[in-house]
Amino acid sequence: MDILKTDSDYGVSRQAVLKMGDVSLLNDIAKNYFNDNIRMEAIRRINNVEVLFDIAKTDLNSDIRKVAVERLNENSALTFIAKNDSDMDIRKKAIEKINNDSLLEHVCENVSDEHTGQYAVMHINDEAILTNIAKNNPY
Repeated sequence: MDILKTDSDYGVSRQAVLKMGDVSLLNDIAKNYFNDNIRMEAIRRINNVEVLFDIAKTDLNSDIRKVAVERLNENSALTFIAKNDSDMDIRKKAIEKINNDSLLEHVCENVSDEHTGQYAVMHINDEAILTNIAKNNPY
C-alpha cells in the first residue's frame, strides 16, 4: 500500500493493484482510495458481495457504481440496485444481470419510472408472469 500512498503515476499504481493478492487491502482500496481509476481496477479484482453491493448502492460516482454492478452476481443485490439507483444506465445493467423472472417482475411492479419497468419486462421470459404484468400493471 505504501507505493499507492506515495506514487502519483497512475500506471505504477495500477500495476501494484493488478499484482496485489491481499483481498482485504483490495477491498479497502475499492471503497476508499482517492483515485477513481485505481478504485475501478480494485473493484474489478474483488469478489466480496457485501463490498461490491455497498459500493454499488452508496458510491457517489456513477462510473464506480456501474463497475461494482458489473461484478455483482447476487440477484437480491441486483434487484435492489435495479429498483433504487438514480442512474438509468446502472438500473439497466442490474436488470440485465438478474436471472430470475420473478425478481424482474418485482422490479417492474416496484419502480417509480415507466422506462425501468419496461426494460425489466423486456428481460422476462415466463409467459405467466408476462400475462400477469399485461393484465395488472398500470404502465
